[in-house]
Amino acid sequence: MTVPERSNEPIRVALKTLLAARNLTDTELMARADVAPSTVSQYLAGKRGHRMNSQALRTVEKFAAALEVSPTYFLEYREALAHRMISEGMRAGTVDLEDVEGLVAGNTSQG
Repeated sequence: MTVPERSNEPIRVALKTLLAARNLTDTELMARADVAPSTVSQYLAGKRGHRMNSQALRTVEKFAAALEVSPTYFLEYREALAHRMISEGMRAGTVDLEDVEGLVAGNTSQG
């Protein structure tokens, strides 16, 4: 099974897809990622991974390394990075709401 560069699926689906593609079990993921069994179970069940705080980001980074993909494979990780970049840009005055609205609307021209 060929794995795309990134997933637009929820993290629970993306993890299951990668496990199948790599022919790995959740137990093997736990060992490779060095995370608790309950953590893997909660992510696979969709009970964790919705909010990407610093601990969740580190966990996703461990999953990504164990599954041989970039952390940006996971939609929630990319969303968290985008949120942080936009927030920092707005605080610095280099990004404003119109920039974000233009991006969402598909206007990617640089002005």
